[in-house]
Amino acid sequence: MTLDANPDVLLVRKHLVEHLGAPDEVFEVSGSPLPNSPVQALNLAYFAPAGPQSPVVFATCGASLYEMNDGRRVEAMMVLRREPQGEAFDAVHRLLVST
Repeated sequence: MTLDANPDVLLVRKHLVEHLGAPDEVFEVSGSPLPNSPVQALNLAYFAPAGPQSPVVFATCGASLYEMNDGRRVEAMMVLRREPQGEAFDAVHRLLVST
């Protein structure tokens, strides 16, 4: 089942859009830089609800499909004071998709 067809991922997306509006950009990531990672497909959404000079949000969608050793399921979210530029934007992207 793809991320777009998974009802749990659709609920995460719905929640994010209800609270942050439509994402400005969505990055689709396949594979993982971590050996043996169960997360082989992930979306990373970027939200700038008040523009790039105001707080922005990066959020994963799809990580919660995989149960952690203690039974929990999580997504990652990072809120920044404003849009990071250049290499800093890429660094945030790499950090959040390295699951």
